[in-house]
Amino acid sequence: MSRYLLRWCLLLMVACTNPYERALPGNWQAVEVLEADTPLPVEVEVIRFTFATDARYEYYGTLKYREAGFYRLENQYLYTQDTLQPNSAEKAVEITRLAADTLFLRMQEGESLRIMKLVRMAE
Repeated sequence: MSRYLLRWCLLLMVACTNPYERALPGNWQAVEVLEADTPLPVEVEVIRFTFATDARYEYYGTLKYREAGFYRLENQYLYTQDTLQPNSAEKAVEITRLAADTLFLRMQEGESLRIMKLVRMAE
């Protein structure tokens, strides 16, 4: 009986874990940034994320912008807290697609809705 209880508990733990937690860690490179379904004229080759398994992240953006700090996942939402800038607010984006090689992030930028499409970089 205790063996069945142990198996049930393990199954429940696996079922309750956020599937994004296993799929997100790694290095990601932007390939397109859309606003109102129109590609933005930005240097996507410089935009990249690194998500570590210990909940740390790094972000490199255009104009030599950089963030680093901690991230957390709640369902399909990714929350980041930049620790490089004092008093920075936590940011939230929605993960609309996450596969082995593809990550789409949906974010609000002022009044505009943006979609950032990223691909996994080779390690």
